[in-house]
Amino acid sequence: MTKGYFCQRCRRAFFPQLAELGLRVEATVSRRVEQKMVYAGAGSTNFEQARKDLLNLANLNIKTERVRRATTRNGKARIALTRLLEQADSRTTPRRTNQSRGPADRRGHV
Repeated sequence: MTKGYFCQRCRRAFFPQLAELGLRVEATVSRRVEQKMVYAGAGSTNFEQARKDLLNLANLNIKTERVRRATTRNGKARIALTRLLEQADSRTTPRRTNQSRGPADRRGHV
């Protein structure tokens, strides 16, 4: 167990070692467990079924709402990343001009 501190002002516990381990400060599960939650949440027909799948297949007893939150957070992050990559790609792709068109577009020109 890592040493934790309690902030009287915000009334929350804080565990500095979480950041050293590469976990989100608010994380209460490992990255691998969160990956399993997201995989089950994204692949199931609903989050309750994902919860049942996690219990039956991975012996993880996680509340339905936690599965929903993890799946939603991951989905939003993936959408944001996809948009950033598309923007970067559109900035680096050269625009076509009349001179770069193929022979079919230059018919009749000498």
